Amino acid sequence: MLKYCVHCKSVAEVTEGKCCNCGQQLTSDNNNNNKNNKYYLPEPCDVPTELVKQLWEQTCRFMAERNLNAAGELCGQILDICPDHSDAKIIQEQIQTKFRLAGQFYETIKNGIGNQSIDQLISLLKEAIGIYPEHVDGHLVQVRLMSVTTEYKNAMQEGIKAAGVGHWQKALGHFERAGQLNPGFTAITELINFVNKVRQEVETARSNIDAALAQGNKRKAMSFAQGVDQFVEKVKNMVQRSWNFGSNEI
Repeated sequence: MLKYCVHCKSVAEVTEGKCCNCGQQLTSDNNNNNKNNKYYLPEPCDVPTELVKQLWEQTCRFMAERNLNAAGELCGQILDICPDHSDAKIIQEQIQTKFRLAGQFYETIKNGIGNQSIDQLISLLKEAIGIYPEHVDGHLVQVRLMSVTTEYKNAMQEGIKAAGVGHWQKALGHFERAGQLNPGFTAITELINFVNKVRQEVETARSNIDAALAQGNKRKAMSFAQGVDQFVEKVKNMVQRSWNFGSNEI
């Protein structure tokens, strides 16, 4: 925390009661019993105008750096010293408004995980970070969203791999999981419909093969089998080309 050191007459960071500028131990006498102690940390009414000026300049630097937590803390110190400091009041109100607004965004994101698309949530997250970069809820929400995004990408990759080798039921399970993690993303619905269609066509073809064999028509069964093999290979090749099979990116 920044404090005014009467020994070196400057605003300094205070760590374990010591001024980081001059290294002297500071003591706070809230009862004003020791005005002559050169390490005395004065009450607000004892602090010179220069301190307020230094605190305000530092506040402006923090605001320019978008370090809202630090700026808000300094505004509080300024208003403790000078309750009528209008600029500090304005900045403090702005910071508090930003904090509340970002909190609303983070709450929306938390409630939206599993109910809205990941793209929508990432867009909201960017807005929240832009409003208040160091919000207390920010890290937890980012970790949760990152976890969901990673699980979604893994599900997509595993589904693509399964489809690429003709394991349609396994691919379907992975794509359905991806759809649960990223609802509203139409491409997943299309993948699920596609895999279902392929799986059904393969099952129908195999039923035709079994029927042909049951009738003793081996030639017809062989023809169906060749058709199934060609169809499956065609689909697997399409999957590998169109869905970037084996890629680390979705």
